[in-house]
Amino acid sequence: MNTYCDVVPQGKKKPCGINAYGKLRGCRYHGREKRDALFALMNMRNPGVLFRLAWNAPPFTTVQAPDGFGPRVSRRNAYDVYMLGFTILGSLGSVISIIINI
Repeated sequence: MNTYCDVVPQGKKKPCGINAYGKLRGCRYHGREKRDALFALMNMRNPGVLFRLAWNAPPFTTVQAPDGFGPRVSRRNAYDVYMLGFTILGSLGSVISIIINI
């Protein structure tokens, strides 16, 4: 359904008039806000927030251990490890499915 974005930006009084495809989707500028509002309507947090924070963070943000001892842990490192693990699992799944179908 071709419609308008209808998101009211902060500091503005009238809604966005850029074309959007469907009531649940926003324009290219307000799509994130529409998805966040949709999840908030269901009393949930948008799962994409986890990836959004990781990509918007500086590459080497570190956090000191609470007691002051121990290694400094980077938020980005944990994200990279998870993505590497998912990539390896996906690759193994592809190879196994090819072997099974032969």
